[in-house]
Amino acid sequence: MARGLSLDLLTRVRNIKWQVGAIFVVVGRDNVYYYKATSKTAPPDQRKLTIPDSPLGPVGPFSASSYTLISGKPPKPTFLVSGLVDHEDVDEQSALAAVVLASRNGLDWHHTFLSETGFDIQSDSGSRKPWDTLVNALVRSTDGFFYHDQRVARPGMAQVMTPTGFNQWVHEQVYRSPTGETWEGPISDDQIWYGAETMGYRSVFPPSYCTHNNCKDTLDQNVPDGFMNVSKNALMRPKTPITINYGIPSFDYGESNVIEKLVPSIVNIIVPVLEFVDCVAGANGIWMAGGRSGAAISFDVGATWTKIPFIDDSVRSISAAPQQDIK
Repeated sequence: MARGLSLDLLTRVRNIKWQVGAIFVVVGRDNVYYYKATSKTAPPDQRKLTIPDSPLGPVGPFSASSYTLISGKPPKPTFLVSGLVDHEDVDEQSALAAVVLASRNGLDWHHTFLSETGFDIQSDSGSRKPWDTLVNALVRSTDGFFYHDQRVARPGMAQVMTPTGFNQWVHEQVYRSPTGETWEGPISDDQIWYGAETMGYRSVFPPSYCTHNNCKDTLDQNVPDGFMNVSKNALMRPKTPITINYGIPSFDYGESNVIEKLVPSIVNIIVPVLEFVDCVAGANGIWMAGGRSGAAISFDVGATWTKIPFIDDSVRSISAAPQQDIK
């Protein structure tokens, strides 16, 4: 009897171990990828995803991602991805809107956020100037909320006084959501300006909403979720993380292929198959690093890395979930 119970327990342990793996949502500039890995020898489930169009049209390019397991009965695994949609051509200007999409499994996506759209009438010419909205960041904070940060420009409003003189209306706005499904805000709405990037402008977003990430860029701003791994057991970050110029916005990429592993102490890990590492994520001991030259995966705590040929894109963000989260 005892022996039968022992064998049954051993079978269960083996089966559980066999099921352990990681699911990655990889945000490239041009596409979003699904990548499920269970072991170094097992073929991965890798797919280039078809992202549904927004109410204004197709989404692209893509920008950021985040993941969390929301507590409840049952718990809800939640991936988020943000990007842009080009929705109008007016006066040779292309109007952009920000979108956020959600998924419970990393495969099936639906829209949950669309930035406000509209236009102003240019006072001197009477021409129609559409608003432009660009994505800055998307994170899950330790306070139980997702935060989406965006920059909104209204080209028709050109007489706003700023530290560099009269400029157009440009604001940094932050929205929040407990589940990623419905969004409140803007909960902050700050005027920025052209030239802000050269005058020391610092976003209110990183210090307020992702201080837990413990990952600073060259402007001493905290780097959002999708550029690093925030797992409780293995905090990892790029050695030279992306610098986020929230006032433009734009990204200045890092110049290193080194990852810092922070737990239990700081260890530098080189990713030789990538020229640069701009983001990193992991779950269940499986790591993925990404950058301008694609993505690579490690099954041995970063000792060896394998390039992922399937992901032929400039990788901007990676989010990872333990396979057991996704039922």
